[in-house]
Amino acid sequence: MDCTELDQPVQLTYLFREKQQRELNRIFNCFRDHYFHIFMGILYKMSARHPFLNNDPDGYGNDAFNDGLLAFYQRMTDNGFEEGKAKLRTFFFSFCVFKLRAMISDRYRDQKKLGELIKNSPQEGMVDIEVEDLLNEQQTLFQKALNMLNENQRQYIIMRKIDEASNEEIAAKMGVAPGSVNNQVFVAFKALKKIIDTLNSKQ
Repeated sequence: MDCTELDQPVQLTYLFREKQQRELNRIFNCFRDHYFHIFMGILYKMSARHPFLNNDPDGYGNDAFNDGLLAFYQRMTDNGFEEGKAKLRTFFFSFCVFKLRAMISDRYRDQKKLGELIKNSPQEGMVDIEVEDLLNEQQTLFQKALNMLNENQRQYIIMRKIDEASNEEIAAKMGVAPGSVNNQVFVAFKALKKIIDTLNSKQ
């Protein structure tokens, strides 16, 4: 694949501004082929401070890389590239890392909200399974179990319990049919309960 534009900021900016879908697809593929594995190396280094990234590195990596690429594309389309401030590759990675850090911040924010919810609402039910047991678990145990879920399951729990989102809102964000949301939420909480039971059995 011809990816010479990755070393030619002016040409790359021109292609972005032309917005020809075929060329954009080629360029986006070039970024992924040349830079995604490098970005994953950055993510793995960051996981030393944020171990939950290791639970779903491909998920976090793909989301941050794709969001960073779109933000980079928009910036290049609007403002071009200022020569001399940084290499084009370094400039691009700054967008991906920013998106990854935002995801990390969101994760810790959601955990804090869940912790406060558990602490302040020990008798509140979640879904029609044995959820009373979940709410009586130690806060640290619950958060540890939450970290062990895959990202989709965690998001279903956050949106249902913290955001109090409707089935339609959850379906739109998760890309599923509204009629399947209750089942997905049920599966997520069931998985959470199973992890908590396993952790308890090891204590």
